[in-house]
Amino acid sequence: FVGDIASTSYSPIKKLIAFDVLSKRLYLMNEDGTNLRMITEQAGGPRFSPDGQYLQYTSNYKVWLYDLNTGEHKVLIEDAMGGPWSPDGKKIAFSRKEKDRPWQNEVYIYNLEANQEVYPEGLNKERIYMFEDWSPDGGMLATPSGIYSLKGEYLKTPNKPYDARWSPD
Repeated sequence: FVGDIASTSYSPIKKLIAFDVLSKRLYLMNEDGTNLRMITEQAGGPRFSPDGQYLQYTSNYKVWLYDLNTGEHKVLIEDAMGGPWSPDGKKIAFSRKEKDRPWQNEVYIYNLEANQEVYPEGLNKERIYMFEDWSPDGGMLATPSGIYSLKGEYLKTPNKPYDARWSPD
């Protein structure tokens, strides 16, 4: 027994489960429960890339990528908390504390192909502080305060804004 599980992620491609426990250790195991191994300490929020090649996690207010093929850990983003991958695996949403208002988070997108951070123009900083989910086409974001297009248009507020998810169909 490794402890109380805090969050999980599943990769159907690699048939792996990643999870962190309340003691902030990050584990990986096969979907049948075999080959349990701790991959790092002081980490949480595991998320597999859509292609199953990487595991993203947050540790010490940094977003890390763990390469499932090489076993290498790499810092991707400093001073940030990780968020969901875009459906095509080319972007990661993340949040960072605002410099002038440390109680407020700003949301950014990290473009992996360009290796750069982008602030989505037009998003309302007062309302957006984390992403819940990307639309299947990667063009919209569901957030706790509503649904936005990447063009900055506010579309609507879901009935349960703190659990916004897209339907698979």
